[in-house]
Amino acid sequence: MKKRTLIYAAVAAALPFVASASTIHAPLDASSHRIAEINLTDNVVNPPANSLFQMAIDQLQTQFPSSTLRTANGHLNSVFGIAIDVSGASPEQMGYDFISRHSALLGGLTESNFVFNAYRSKAALGGHLIRFDQVIDGVKIKDRGVGLLIDESQVVRALFVDTAISTPVANTQVLTANSAISVATADLASYKRALPIEALDVLNPAFSQIEKSLGVFAKPIPQQIVVQDNNKLKLAWKFFYYSSNPFGVFEYVIDAQSGEVLARNDRVKTILPTGGNEATQTAQVGVVQQTADYFPTFPPITQSMQSECLIEDDAGGYTGKPKGMERINLRKFDDTNLVTGVEGLLTGKHALIESAMLTKGPFPQAATGTYHFSEDAAIEARPVEDDHVTPSTAHHIDGISQFIYITTLLEYLDYLHKDGDAVHSRGVGDGSFPNSYPNEAVPLTGVVHIPNVLDPPDNPADPEFMAKLLGLDNAFAVPLSQEIAGEEVVVNPTAYGHGYLFNNLAMDFSVPIHEGTHATITPIAGFEGEPEGGALNEGQADLWAYSVGETPDLGTYPVNSCDLRKYLREQGVNPDSFEFIRSAQSQIRYSQLGTRDNAFEEHRDGEIYAGAMWDLRELMVALQPKQDFVRPDPVTGDPTQETSLGKETWERIFLGSMYVLGVSAPDTFVRARDAVLIADAVLYPTDPLDLTSPGRHHALIERVFAARELGANAKAPIGGRQTISTAVSDFTANQAKPTAPETVDAHIISVDAIEITWETVPDAFAYQVLKRKKGSSARLFTGVPTREYFEGDLTFSGFTHVEFVVGDSYYIDKGQGLGRGAGQGIDSFDYEYVVRAISLNTSQQVGFSNMSGIASTGLNSVDVSNQVDYKVGNVNYNNGIFAFDIALINTGDERIYGPVDFDITHISNGSITVLNADNGGTGKNGDIARFRFDQSLDVDRTSALRYIKFDNPNGKLFTFQARIIGYEAGASSTGRGETPTIDTSEPKEQSVVYHNIEEHTGVVLIGAADEALIDGVDYVDIPFTALPSASSVVATLSADVEVVAVPDLDFELLDAEGNIMASSGNLGSNEQVGGGIVPGETYRVRVNGWANGPTSYRVVIDQFVSDINDANVDQNGNATTGTVTFEFNPVTGKVSPLDILN
Repeated sequence: MKKRTLIYAAVAAALPFVASASTIHAPLDASSHRIAEINLTDNVVNPPANSLFQMAIDQLQTQFPSSTLRTANGHLNSVFGIAIDVSGASPEQMGYDFISRHSALLGGLTESNFVFNAYRSKAALGGHLIRFDQVIDGVKIKDRGVGLLIDESQVVRALFVDTAISTPVANTQVLTANSAISVATADLASYKRALPIEALDVLNPAFSQIEKSLGVFAKPIPQQIVVQDNNKLKLAWKFFYYSSNPFGVFEYVIDAQSGEVLARNDRVKTILPTGGNEATQTAQVGVVQQTADYFPTFPPITQSMQSECLIEDDAGGYTGKPKGMERINLRKFDDTNLVTGVEGLLTGKHALIESAMLTKGPFPQAATGTYHFSEDAAIEARPVEDDHVTPSTAHHIDGISQFIYITTLLEYLDYLHKDGDAVHSRGVGDGSFPNSYPNEAVPLTGVVHIPNVLDPPDNPADPEFMAKLLGLDNAFAVPLSQEIAGEEVVVNPTAYGHGYLFNNLAMDFSVPIHEGTHATITPIAGFEGEPEGGALNEGQADLWAYSVGETPDLGTYPVNSCDLRKYLREQGVNPDSFEFIRSAQSQIRYSQLGTRDNAFEEHRDGEIYAGAMWDLRELMVALQPKQDFVRPDPVTGDPTQETSLGKETWERIFLGSMYVLGVSAPDTFVRARDAVLIADAVLYPTDPLDLTSPGRHHALIERVFAARELGANAKAPIGGRQTISTAVSDFTANQAKPTAPETVDAHIISVDAIEITWETVPDAFAYQVLKRKKGSSARLFTGVPTREYFEGDLTFSGFTHVEFVVGDSYYIDKGQGLGRGAGQGIDSFDYEYVVRAISLNTSQQVGFSNMSGIASTGLNSVDVSNQVDYKVGNVNYNNGIFAFDIALINTGDERIYGPVDFDITHISNGSITVLNADNGGTGKNGDIARFRFDQSLDVDRTSALRYIKFDNPNGKLFTFQARIIGYEAGASSTGRGETPTIDTSEPKEQSVVYHNIEEHTGVVLIGAADEALIDGVDYVDIPFTALPSASSVVATLSADVEVVAVPDLDFELLDAEGNIMASSGNLGSNEQVGGGIVPGETYRVRVNGWANGPTSYRVVIDQFVSDINDANVDQNGNATTGTVTFEFNPVTGKVSPLDILN
């Protein structure tokens, strides 16, 4: 097996970019060893709501005018900010009472259509979270039902609804439970790999260990359910199926009549894409005080680690006590470990640790009650990263590290649920969170040194075979829960590899925190439904690792391995670009959901939710920095580590939202946002006497989610298309706001970065930086071809969120940061920037200023395809690979400023792809393949050579189209004053929006005889015709500010009769107008010049169209016209440019 295949399993999906952060593409495939998921078809179209439903909705909004009410697919989805009295002696009776009284809100369903779910219902948030599952003929419908939040005074405060249409079940039961299992067995058999006996000798014991940890779930336990697939209700069998080959714990849904596999999802939750244990609880301190060495975070990242995989000591050597290692007293650690620890079995109150390593040696230290690894002496050994095969006592640091890390996590969660919660409950009841939660009384299982069960090597002749087999570059959890014989059974083991290319994942504290919260929080929140339930699960597990560890990075130690860095260099990738596995500072947005190789991937998609929540945390900590609270100290376990009010508040809201999600299904990003708003309203109400009042952080929560395009009009995916929105509610938009920042500048400071600066605003504690392509009102990312998102906002300013900035008045834009680290270089200098100030009002809500004036760099992006010639050489075709060198020649009259991008936009033959683009693009289906020339080109000068390779296995004649983008010199623009700001929007009818953009430049003169004159003002009219599918237009105006200090131009949109439809007359040169247009009609935009002297202007007209054939913009917002076509002839071996397409 090649190393390439192993790196697939290790880093690819978490580390998505090679060079360009603008293209959403992963150069490596991390899921080659995994089986593709099968999901229930989600493009359900419910019949229109009836008049009774609409009347009930109208009455609810009239009774609670400040409530938030959301619908999906024409039916109620969620509502909060309400206070509806119910009666009953128990939470179950109260819930049934609400259903019976408000049947119209549920589409006519009554209490007979629901059954109380006692296991998902919990006493929490000062009341009761109650779940009712929808049933038909007594059988539960998967992920359909009603969730209620009822407070202690028997008042319904929030409601989640997701119900199936009331139609008969479309099939009948033919298959028995055993037959359904046989279907799954046959399905998995087609994916079985032939593994040599040498591999099975290592893997089989690990498979048995995992099987033991799964307890009752080691064998399928089929349950009959009904599922909604398209618009049909189908009877089905659902069960978990543990398989060793292919490896996974698969949740199957099998059609009970036809035997069709309706759904298949692997419930193994890895940190990277890709139970039945019992322990005796003892007192905290046993007969012997046992001690251990461990790294509170991870071993130091040094040059020696990155180049030779060596762990340094404090003196810079490799023999003394490792730098950063601490010796602590073990707590909640059983005395029986004096015996069992010799073989690697460790038990305690919170953790049960086993080792799956066949080549491990015994650990005689355990008998003395010590787990020391500070020196190589006698029975002690320093940890190593360069040999995990030879038996060594050093290998036992994995087990004791996991014991400490898992114990630390459970102590942390225990404190939040109990002692930390009591601070707020003031001794009344259990407080906001229940005292009993997953693993509160049952140890969490961790298996260390798990071999490569995910993608085992199959070539025993490979000298690295054993290292590859023993070294899993991943970690995983298997959180399972199911009602069995009237009881809820929860099993949630975790497992950790010591790495082959990676450093040891068991020695990075963030890895077990991530996997541990998969195990413990999943039974609380559920995270049902695809494609967003799994992404939410990954996001929340990342967030706990970030928050507990007080770092925005996950998995820093594993990716700083000398082996991984060497491999990356061999692939032509800068290893320094891989800083960690994932980061809370990822800037991915909701429009980019499902864009890893144009497919949904839960780790990458989870960054959308995690990024928004981390933004919220950073802003709350900035607002409330006072260290008034504590958390358990990771070394002692005592609650002595000071923490801020902001973190305290955020973690309680975050944990509360997990409990709210527990009564919701399916779980989506939109519902997760609402769960945060609901938890805030319950835990931190603005008015405790008004049960409908929002939380004290409502405006801030709305803003951070809207920045990620999860605004007021966002909706979960239907048929693979999500609805995005940046709008906020009137409540949030109308908060008192500070003044907008002044003197906003954007300067190019390197070939990779633009620096944005602004003047500080009094009382502002943070700022929001936004940007757009110069003059364009399109979203920065326009969608995956054939699966474009729906636009949820009727009106939109055109500016997209970049970052929140705390404590500074500048930001350096290095391109969008995703996954593995910061932005890898700005993709274009042709951006405009605005900044908004954020302040705290006397109401304790935040206010956002209007957008500042628009700042832009002095370079304008231009299509230079028609002023460039080409020099092609070294053409060759071997083994299905066609390649050539290409240089660009500037044949125009002006210098072309760099970088110059050669973008391959289309290939005539669908089987041919680009192999070596800087951004990993393929050159087809909208996935641009970019080759960047990092230089400027003077007139008649030739660029350096770039080598371009195509995969052309059949030697076909083909053509490809390319567009060449460079920059022309212009004048930078300083942002002064304010830019019209759109914060609210009516929802837009669900449709995909495309763009057709045209650009015009010219000069407005003063007193010129050949220019029209109105009221002493020169003007220029630019006519355009509305395209057949156009619905609206936005036009933007910018001007050359070097001619005059602040040229004053006004801008108007006129219809065919000359009536002014919209106008913009701000001080300065940046203006924007827009309005609805009628296909086929002629319109004009007018540039009015005042006493400026001759002023150059640039007008961009952007028509919003619904037909892709009317569009001329690709997914990255670039115009698709002006490409040049090249032809490759495999017979002659020549590449020839043919013509320019306009």
